[in-house]
Amino acid sequence: MPDFFIIGAPKAGTTAIKATLQAHRGVFIPEEPKEPHFMCFAAEGWPYWAVKTRDDYEALFDQRPANTLAGEKSTWYLYCAGAAKMAAQHAPGCKAIAILRHPVDRAYSHWLFNRQNGWDDIENFEAALAAEPGRKTHAQTPDLLYATTGYYAAQIERWLSALGKENVHVIIYDDLREDKTRTLTDLLRFLDLDGHVPETVNQTHNPTTGVRWYGLRRLIRTARPYTKLVPTSLRYPVGRQIHKLNRTAAEPLAPATRRRLASDFRNDVERLSDLLSQDLTSRWLDR
Repeated sequence: MPDFFIIGAPKAGTTAIKATLQAHRGVFIPEEPKEPHFMCFAAEGWPYWAVKTRDDYEALFDQRPANTLAGEKSTWYLYCAGAAKMAAQHAPGCKAIAILRHPVDRAYSHWLFNRQNGWDDIENFEAALAAEPGRKTHAQTPDLLYATTGYYAAQIERWLSALGKENVHVIIYDDLREDKTRTLTDLLRFLDLDGHVPETVNQTHNPTTGVRWYGLRRLIRTARPYTKLVPTSLRYPVGRQIHKLNRTAAEPLAPATRRRLASDFRNDVERLSDLLSQDLTSRWLDR
């Protein structure tokens, strides 16, 4: 079983943290699957693509070298209500790493990312927010719940309760951007690893952009003419190249939407500030 988990939040730098730790000589993180989500499945039966049995999950770490820490990244562990208790049950003494981003910025970035990948058909962010109540009722995963997943306080509280405060390390996304080396050195200290920060520290992972033509994105993903004309062996590289050419700068979030969401999140950010003993209200909402 793993010694640590990277638990989320999505679009907050978790891939960068994983890459940094994966490059450290004292850490083993399996390459595949990228996000096992076993603890979510064990607790609540989702997502459908998760590793579903303990035996299969433990097998992910069979190649772990001696005297290394094992870990994995599953970004819905933070949101999943039962994941923290399941982690404590299956991996006693484990540690958790959470990366938290301004909830408004994270929500908008998540929607943009889903749009650029063709995973959300709603072409307007405000409309996607309005659709959340219905989506929350019917969705199999929270991947389209952009605002809902940004209420961090209760999510962090579950992990603090399950593992103990000393075993949960919370990184603020702003710190990761402003002083990566110091932030990652603190993380390595939390994991009792030596202070060598791998060279991946300055790499960018999963950038979020706008999309020039959404119709073209859908064509590459689903249209029969594309799948008929392009040989199977070339579909991924050709589609990836077209995807790159189809990117454009993302439109900024509408100020009125930002203000409304900031107001909605205020009470939760104040509660989170108390939990973490740092003033995120001023840092995030009063700027």
